[in-house]
Amino acid sequence: MKLICQQLFSWTGQYEIYDEQENTLFVVEGDLSDLWPTLTIYDASRKKLGTIERALAFWTNKYELNIGGECVGTITGGHSLVGYLYDVDYNGWYVEGDMMGWEYQIIDPDNNIVAKIDKDIFTLSDMYTVDIKKSEDILGILMVVLAVDLDRAKG
Repeated sequence: MKLICQQLFSWTGQYEIYDEQENTLFVVEGDLSDLWPTLTIYDASRKKLGTIERALAFWTNKYELNIGGECVGTITGGHSLVGYLYDVDYNGWYVEGDMMGWEYQIIDPDNNIVAKIDKDIFTLSDMYTVDIKKSEDILGILMVVLAVDLDRAKG
């Protein structure tokens, strides 16, 4: 399954995330003007699925992944001397690849690729695809990708 995300860096207001048939799967709302930004993820019928909230951390950026009002994981890290590095505390996953070029993977504890994130260079606008291996992982994967993007946008 693939998610199609256009203009991923536009965090004022809302935007939609589509499948390959251009069906809306998710609506994301957020605002970067806040010092402690929150992204809220809804399904296509506008049922709230979860949030990504910046958490208090020293010397690094930290984001909480919340489902049903409960923190289910965190993403810590951000820009470093060697690029972007992130520690994912969710399902034992980690990220590797070129976050600066938007070509990276989410890997499970058994070193299997859970999702692959790529920038589509053959479009006129910024378009990113998230290739998901198991559909049951879709919300968690989306939250990890959105947290990485939020961190990069807040830079």
